[in-house]
Amino acid sequence: MRGLEPTMIILFVALALAGVPWLLALSKRFGLVIAVPGTAAAAILMALTMLLVSHATQLDIVATQVVGALVFAAAGALLLRRTPGALRRPGRHAVALWVSPVLGALGWIGTLVASQFVPGAARLSWAMNGDGFNNIFYGNVILSARGLALGQSENPVPLPASLLSLAMAPGRSSIVDRDLLAHDLSSFTVIWTLIFAATCILSGAAVASIIPKRYPVVVGVASALGSLLPLTWYVAGLPMQWGYFNANVVLPLLLSTWLAFLASRRFPIAALVTISGLTTLVLATWAPLVLVPGALAIVILVRDWKLIRSLQGRSAVILVLAAVQVMAWVGIVTVPTFLAQGDALEIAGHGFPSAWPIVPVLVVALVGLALLTRRKTSLPVLPGTIAVVGASAAATGMLIYLDHGQGDPWTAYYPTKIAWILSVFLVIIVLSLALAAVRALLSGRRLVMVGVAAVSAAVLLACAALPVDGSAETVVRQPLTRILTGSIWHTGDRAAEKILTLSDPGAPGILWKSGNPDEAMIDFWVLVTRGGDLVGDQELRAIAFVAYREYRATGTFDDSDIAPLCRVVTLMKPTPTVHTSSSGLEAELRDACPAVLPRVVVEAR
Repeated sequence: MRGLEPTMIILFVALALAGVPWLLALSKRFGLVIAVPGTAAAAILMALTMLLVSHATQLDIVATQVVGALVFAAAGALLLRRTPGALRRPGRHAVALWVSPVLGALGWIGTLVASQFVPGAARLSWAMNGDGFNNIFYGNVILSARGLALGQSENPVPLPASLLSLAMAPGRSSIVDRDLLAHDLSSFTVIWTLIFAATCILSGAAVASIIPKRYPVVVGVASALGSLLPLTWYVAGLPMQWGYFNANVVLPLLLSTWLAFLASRRFPIAALVTISGLTTLVLATWAPLVLVPGALAIVILVRDWKLIRSLQGRSAVILVLAAVQVMAWVGIVTVPTFLAQGDALEIAGHGFPSAWPIVPVLVVALVGLALLTRRKTSLPVLPGTIAVVGASAAATGMLIYLDHGQGDPWTAYYPTKIAWILSVFLVIIVLSLALAAVRALLSGRRLVMVGVAAVSAAVLLACAALPVDGSAETVVRQPLTRILTGSIWHTGDRAAEKILTLSDPGAPGILWKSGNPDEAMIDFWVLVTRGGDLVGDQELRAIAFVAYREYRATGTFDDSDIAPLCRVVTLMKPTPTVHTSSSGLEAELRDACPAVLPRVVVEAR
């Protein structure tokens, strides 16, 4: 697969192996519902810590990550040694809950692998929509700083960029400048693929999490079907269409929080520590959603306060450290950056279709199913539901209030985006409660299986329903089909290859009156990489976004005005070659901006 540098493989394998001792030890002590989220949260927190260390010491990012992985593995090995019986075969329920949802992950990974061999497939362009460049830019910021820098003017939610930087860093020093963008884009597709795969597994586990353990076959079917939800248009297609990588990072964190909470009645301290780690990661990804893990943590604190107050020794120290790391992130990152950059939350909306009509329906269904199943399970579904609903309403209300002075808050960017993210999260929880209700209300194995399959299929079809009004620049298809058919922009990866060619730092180029239907998107990427964000010329950035917005709104771009091209060839260094299908463009340029005479190449349409 393009982008898989050997050093990237080594780094990712090292990070994965470092978590194995933790996973084995924690699963023996608390079960996989705590062990999987807990190990993942601890590993990501360790990776963030080592990025902070590499920035403070200016040491190599890959080297510090390897050291961090070794320390993490050593600590896990010590814990494993103190956990008798940890090396055991998993039970039927554990296999059904955690192996069956690999189906969705394999579907996504298999599609991306197949795209490397299918002619015309979208190998790169599927990750280049919307905010795709912003993700590359923030990853580059971390690489340029040799690690993660914190401060009022820094990125307030650096986890997505940090994960991307870990994929971009390996092998980077051996890549020539003209190939860096291709390397970064390939790295981006790799890390996004891995996060999509994790989302599939966690979605499947969450969907089947409330079905009793004594029904492993039902659990396996439910988890397998639940793992397909992230492959639908509503869950994966929208982030792909608008490049909202952070939405795909925060969703598995929310699902992990819910899974840990479900185990909190048996293991309140372990669940609280796990949720504390996940709380910091949510803060570092999409801060307004922190109210969801925060509310679930409060439920545990209130319910088990007597136990928590009586803690002593190692358990008390671990819980205090878990609370301290959350408060430290809030005090050092969240509050200072909000005070300095809070105005960024007040922007007009675009991108996602409105999820507002769906959210109230999901809330009613969620509360109704929680009431229905509360006496049929020992899991804390009702208090968890109340906490999730209350936190969702509070977070949404906060963003609506912050946007109330900017026009219609119901169409503003952040309220609309949080409504969509929460709707996806609530759909998964609603489906899990619905399947638990089916299991409780129906008798007979075949009838239960039919009920589980029917309910799951109905939800999958609803999430896969395509919008009536598609995007202006391409045919709207399901995410997997869209990748395999190359249905990104008008020309898919042909446009991506053109971007890579024209973005050569030593010989940049620009399209103008070229007849290429993706001219605006191609020029956008060239302008932001060769002049705008990565070089720091704000005028070039402004020109890029004018073309981008017109293209995304209409599917075309009016390039009849020569003035922007004059500014581009004047500001961009070295002077770009202009590629056009207009034989008169060179004369127009000579008349409009005689001080700069770029090379003009006339090409057939």
